[in-house]
Amino acid sequence: MGALEELQGFYRQRDTAARAWKAQGGKVLGYVSSSMPEELAAAAGFLPYRLSGDPQAGFDTLGRYYYPLADKSLPGSRVMSLEFVNAIMQAVFSGRYDFLDYLVIPYARKAVLALYTHFSVARAAYPELKIPELYLLDRTITPFYAGGLYNRGRILDFKAWLEASGGHPVTDGLLAAAIAEGNETRRLLSEISALRAQGRILGAEALAVFGASRFMPKATFNPLAERAVGEAGARTTRTGPRLFVSGSPLDNTDLYALIEDCGATVVGESHDWGAPMADLPLNTAAPPLEAIAERFHKSPPDLIFPLDAAVADVVGRAKACGAEGVVFHVYRHDDHELFDVPAKRAALEAAGIPTLYLQEQPYRIEDPAPVRAAVTQFLADLRS
Repeated sequence: MGALEELQGFYRQRDTAARAWKAQGGKVLGYVSSSMPEELAAAAGFLPYRLSGDPQAGFDTLGRYYYPLADKSLPGSRVMSLEFVNAIMQAVFSGRYDFLDYLVIPYARKAVLALYTHFSVARAAYPELKIPELYLLDRTITPFYAGGLYNRGRILDFKAWLEASGGHPVTDGLLAAAIAEGNETRRLLSEISALRAQGRILGAEALAVFGASRFMPKATFNPLAERAVGEAGARTTRTGPRLFVSGSPLDNTDLYALIEDCGATVVGESHDWGAPMADLPLNTAAPPLEAIAERFHKSPPDLIFPLDAAVADVVGRAKACGAEGVVFHVYRHDDHELFDVPAKRAALEAAGIPTLYLQEQPYRIEDPAPVRAAVTQFLADLRS
């Protein structure tokens, strides 16, 4: 089996590496959202593991463990009806993440932040649920000096909590080693992105590799990714329209597979399960803890603020990978994206890059025909 196929296997069976780590006596630190300082958790001896949903699993446990405890208005609330977030609740309540020792909720959009309350209340009300100890990792998204000081304080608090929970001090040496390993992962993910832009890796394959890097130890991922880069470099270049994907986070490859089945290649994306994972390598010239605090402050959460910065990010990424068109895929009830997309589309169209807007989409693509028809027509328009 080739390295790329092996990495895709870790993506499909997302608990394989984590359960092996646990079986060997290690502790697993789950987290949601992309703003998690993984290096700090790794230096404390944990396996950082990002939680995701499953479009095929449904939401049956929410009726048993969530809605009875929620305010009666919440089931109809758009904020609390984001299916990719509710899918994480479904997975936790159903026992899919029974291998977690702790669960960190970093600052993110409101629906993600609300998981802290939902899990806390459910943990107290239903002892049979295997919900791990929770930690809320706060931060501010303001880019100013005062915000940096606040965020540095939260990193220091998190370090102290990790040391108390993990059982050993987090030294500069351990931090430096974790930073080196994390930066190597980012370098390899950048290589994967470059090969995809060259047409040597499918977008669905690349997205699986990006995700696998969050489900397994970096010491296991990095050698496999290095081999995958070498193997992919020998592939024949894929031709066809080059598309960029923006919008809601995609924790599965279903949309990419559909787009690429239509003959295009997804060469980039702006959501936080994709290429942005390779952004902002840590500064190895700075003291290790300061480097972690700096990245924590500078890296965006799953949302970029202000709007001008979000628009510039999408346009810059689309241009950098040579995209001929951009597909905006937005889940139903994802109001933040509904607010951002018009400005992003206008900027892309002004830059000569056509766009397709797939609005109010379900988390699970139950009927692919309408999406397939829209993508097919978009590709035909690009060729005309």
